[in-house]
Amino acid sequence: MPSAMGDGLTGVLSEIRKMKSGLIGDDLAKLSLFKERPDVITDVLGIALETNCNVSHASSQNLSFQALEFLLILLNMGQEAKQEIGSEFSSIVDLVFTRLRFQEEDSSLISLQKARLVNMCLGDCDEFGLENSILMTSLRATLAWYVHERTSKQCLEHYNTIIVELLTCTMKQNYEETNADLLSATHALLLRLSSKYQYLLLFKYITAETKASRSSHQYEPFSSKKTGVPSLPTLNTCPNAIDIRDPSDRSILYLSLNIYIKMLSLADSTTCRSVDLWGNEGFVVFMSSFLKSDFMTLRCASIKFMVYPYLCASTFKPAEQPLQLWLPHLCDCLNYDDLPWWFDPFDILTRLVNHFNEICPQSNPISDFLLDTNLMNSVVRLLAKCLGLRNRDNGPLKVTEQLIRLCASLTSFSETTRRRLFTNKSLLHHAEAGLESHLKLIDSFVTHKDIHRSLLEIRDLPPFYDSDCTLSWVLLLKSFSRSVTALRTFLKRNRLAELLLDLVKSIFLLTEDKSYSGSGLLDAELKIMSAALGILSNFVVEFSNLQSYIVENGIIDVVGKILKSPLFNETVRSASADDLNYSIPMCVAEVQTNALWVLRHLMYNSHNDEKLELLSIIPMEVILQFVNNGNWLVQEQCFQLLRNLTCNSRKVVNILLENFNDPQPAHEPNQRSGSVKSTYLFEYLAHKLRLLDSKDPNQGKTLEGVLYIIVNITAINESKRQMVIEQDEVLWFISEVLAEHNGGSAEFGHTKGDLQVACLWILTNLIWASTTSNFLFYATEPHPVLEATETQASGSNSSAGHGVRRADKEQAHDSGGAYDDEELSDTYEDDEDDSQEDEDEDDGDVELGEESEGSAFVTSAVGHPEEFERPKTLNAPAKLKIFAAQRCSKLVKMGLYDLVKLKTLETDIPVREQAKLLLFHMDLLRKGA
Repeated sequence: MPSAMGDGLTGVLSEIRKMKSGLIGDDLAKLSLFKERPDVITDVLGIALETNCNVSHASSQNLSFQALEFLLILLNMGQEAKQEIGSEFSSIVDLVFTRLRFQEEDSSLISLQKARLVNMCLGDCDEFGLENSILMTSLRATLAWYVHERTSKQCLEHYNTIIVELLTCTMKQNYEETNADLLSATHALLLRLSSKYQYLLLFKYITAETKASRSSHQYEPFSSKKTGVPSLPTLNTCPNAIDIRDPSDRSILYLSLNIYIKMLSLADSTTCRSVDLWGNEGFVVFMSSFLKSDFMTLRCASIKFMVYPYLCASTFKPAEQPLQLWLPHLCDCLNYDDLPWWFDPFDILTRLVNHFNEICPQSNPISDFLLDTNLMNSVVRLLAKCLGLRNRDNGPLKVTEQLIRLCASLTSFSETTRRRLFTNKSLLHHAEAGLESHLKLIDSFVTHKDIHRSLLEIRDLPPFYDSDCTLSWVLLLKSFSRSVTALRTFLKRNRLAELLLDLVKSIFLLTEDKSYSGSGLLDAELKIMSAALGILSNFVVEFSNLQSYIVENGIIDVVGKILKSPLFNETVRSASADDLNYSIPMCVAEVQTNALWVLRHLMYNSHNDEKLELLSIIPMEVILQFVNNGNWLVQEQCFQLLRNLTCNSRKVVNILLENFNDPQPAHEPNQRSGSVKSTYLFEYLAHKLRLLDSKDPNQGKTLEGVLYIIVNITAINESKRQMVIEQDEVLWFISEVLAEHNGGSAEFGHTKGDLQVACLWILTNLIWASTTSNFLFYATEPHPVLEATETQASGSNSSAGHGVRRADKEQAHDSGGAYDDEELSDTYEDDEDDSQEDEDEDDGDVELGEESEGSAFVTSAVGHPEEFERPKTLNAPAKLKIFAAQRCSKLVKMGLYDLVKLKTLETDIPVREQAKLLLFHMDLLRKGA
């Protein structure tokens, strides 16, 4: 030992005790010791953390205990004193985490002091990498040992204090994967507490309902399910609060529950099922009793336990108690200031609302509860008060951000909630002010980035202080923009659209600077950018007042730059010569999705020249680079964009086909103008149809987009229909879709009926002959083309009949050459029908009046009884009818006629009506044939 500490064990102990007495409650004395005698602190730290083998075990334990107590007193100081000491304090904390170990020979008092020391130092260190450190590994092993001893030996009451400290240490850690020892230890502690206090359960009242068929009903609320007896109705009340008088048991309960839930969130489904407490009815009732507890920590723990099954990935079945049992208690927590640090009622409410927005958006029970109890008005008033505060420190800013985020979730699907919020006339002005403030902050940061260039290479850039609040504002505006009423009434200010466009442009400039890659700043800004693009996609719909302003200010150029950027385009990134040494943020897919969504809405019901203008800025090749994206949402928007682009546009369809042309060998002569080129588009679409799962909501919408692309292709001209009818794999897929039972939830955005309607449209276009008037006018007449048998039966001799057939064959061959892909398409005018809907309900009329100029019509009335010979010259409509009849014949042979007939009895009205229309035309062609 150094001479400064005195000689001998007694001298060391007396010196430590003397220093302890002078440090208690005196930060100035602690500061002086750090500055003047740092070697003494290091020596005491060595005594505390190392075992002295030169003395007896009892003396060594006593010395370690005194040294640990000295360190606890020394390091317990205010934040200002810690900052003044600076690096010396941080070095001592680092030494604690580097050298401290929990050992088997440690007494319970030594373990307690070590746990307290770790707890004190956790708030003053960098937790990165601490989870797998030797210290934390030994701490978890020590906790597991004490829990085992406590649960197996009921007499060791003094272990509770040690377990509380060890649980507190564990709870402060951020875990990336579950720990089996922690999970089993907390599970055992919770079950022990439940069995210990369950006898105190007391219901004020219980209502039971019996079946009329039973003469007597045995009251077994928990075991009746297992025996097959009809279960009692769910309890609509909770027991009176259990009074846990032992403070250590209260602490163990809420600490164990929090660690248990944290470990479950990281565990796999098999592990979760093995330690499932929500399936234990007795434990659920035990936890529900604390909803009425006077101890806020127990009440919050009970609420967290009840809520967790709703927020996890459907691993656990929620407790059978209804939402109304614990939801009022959750809302009541908003009235308290002394909430535990691990419980955030705003965050829980927001996550619950988002959860029910996904599964039942039109009947969200959380939103309904807030509206029915008039709590929504309280939320609106509280938000108005927070926005009116002049002090925007971290605390008020955090509460304001959480309130805005909650309102954004509540207004996603509720028009009533939107109207409540719009009663605050200054709300949009506050939103504009928030966006403008964040824009100024970004511009200032970019302007002075050279000053901080050295810092960018040293540490990760944190987000801006107002990034979370700005994101909340953008999410709220996105929820507002989902409303048609809001778009036509409240959201009409050009200033709002200007700020959102500037925000997207400024953040995109940040993404082009590699020095920001992988930083928390860029991740936060990309989330804002994604949400802003989502708003702009709603602002550019055809009935929005802001559409023209946004288009004129370059939204297409901005989206084009985003889709061509290496950060957002994997194809460009892989082909780039530069090595991009930054990680791809998780929210890149969200930016891609919303950028494509902007284009999708712009192209909805658009003119042909607008589509070609878009493709001149963003080529078809760039759009097709996202059709195989790893994110299903990106694929969905890409195919829906292609659906809108190809709708009623022959030129766009030809551009799409050209991008899938098979390469021509160099030795082959050039094909003549107007010949049909080989394309693998339909092979790709058929493969995509087989790959997608219609049961998944996003893949189902992608599947719908692929089908409507085929619908649009079949609506162009005869050669396109002939290309599709040759795709047997596509036709068999259509047959499978029509053979499936129509069902599904419309709340997921699609049903089987939507896919079946698309398939029926494909079949309708395939047999369409572009002469609707002929179909209707001559519905009862014989087919005007296929009358060869009737002509022969009228008395024509065999030679004459043979000559007619030969002449017809030659004429058909010559005319068929004139109606190949390019030449037949060139006779069509560009499609510019404004009334064409995205669902292609008028696709069948695309070719009306678009016959070839050189074709002559039959002037006589076709099909009249006095006409005994088939006309020698076939006009264009007659040829189209022949081709349509041939395609119809193939569909009948594949069994599609019978499936269509079955669909005429479908309960889904769109499917039934479309099937009736298709069946009518198929019957006409069959009768004519």
